[in-house]
Amino acid sequence: MFVAEVKFLGYIMLINSLILHDFLLTKFRWYYLDSNKITIVFSTKTTVRSEKLGYVAINANKKFHIDGS
Repeated sequence: MFVAEVKFLGYIMLINSLILHDFLLTKFRWYYLDSNKITIVFSTKTTVRSEKLGYVAINANKKFHIDGS
């Protein structure tokens, strides 16, 4: 299980898939903390390393920067 706290950055211009980082997203859900932050909880089939994973699309209008922890 991997928990990421991410900040809303605006509209999608680039999608950098988690799969490009050898992560296979099996399931995820998100919880709104406030208007600018969101916490995503999901599980992967690979070990989570402490590194920046880049941008991932959550929906068609937003993008979030995810930092590994």
